[in-house]
Amino acid sequence: MSEISNDTVKATIYAYLKGKIPVVIGLSLWDSKNNALGEPVNLGGHAVTVLGYSFGGVLSRSFDSIPDLALVSSKIDKIYVHDDQIGPFAKMEFKNFELNFASPIKVIDTTYKNAKGESDKVKALPHILILPLYHKIRITFENILKVINQIKDIQLLVNKAPGVPPFPVLEWDIYLSDITEFKKDILNNPLVSTGDYKETIVTGDFPKYLWRAIGMVGDEKKIEFLFDATDIDQGEFYLNFISYDAVTLNYFKLISPMITLSSPIDMNIKAILHSFK
Repeated sequence: MSEISNDTVKATIYAYLKGKIPVVIGLSLWDSKNNALGEPVNLGGHAVTVLGYSFGGVLSRSFDSIPDLALVSSKIDKIYVHDDQIGPFAKMEFKNFELNFASPIKVIDTTYKNAKGESDKVKALPHILILPLYHKIRITFENILKVINQIKDIQLLVNKAPGVPPFPVLEWDIYLSDITEFKKDILNNPLVSTGDYKETIVTGDFPKYLWRAIGMVGDEKKIEFLFDATDIDQGEFYLNFISYDAVTLNYFKLISPMITLSSPIDMNIKAILHSFK
């Protein structure tokens, strides 16, 4: 069975757990220190349920092999899981440790009970993520990541154009939300202008589940793109944007006409750019 990268594990756990969807990780356990040949020893398969995470790491400016794609989830340095061998809130840590298989693969530090019933430090290699989703949630995290990566590519391209003021490539906070939590957040967010604009959002007609992709610079929210999580991936699932910052809003209004919408381009990107006109 193929492995899942640490970047994907972090991003998926964050995206769904923040949306109150539990995540089960199926993994293999490896002992890297008790073999005289120096090769990792497979201790068998295991599964744990993720309960939480810790933001103790630093932001990465790449996602897997994709350069310049910065996700807030990359700052996760630990996850807390229910492990039937260890107990609730067992800690698993991302320490950039690699095991040498056909090629080096990053693994997760965890705890395992050996044949003597004693706790021992071992390495975990994720193979599958299981998500008990409501059956009408059809748009996946991967669908949203693909769109956001194209937004990033557009930013990199436009920032090289003459006459465009320099603007930082955004970092992205991507997660699933239900409509109640979304409207509560907007209602209490001082960055969203009060009056008709905020009222239009909190009284608007939205699907039960949304994907939220919030563009940030540091800890500051700049703009948010909303997607219908209950749509189908063959269609246009972009809904609208929310502005948290006038400078960023003007930036997207400036660059949107610079992209040729007649050229082959994802229909959701077309819809995003068109929404700024």
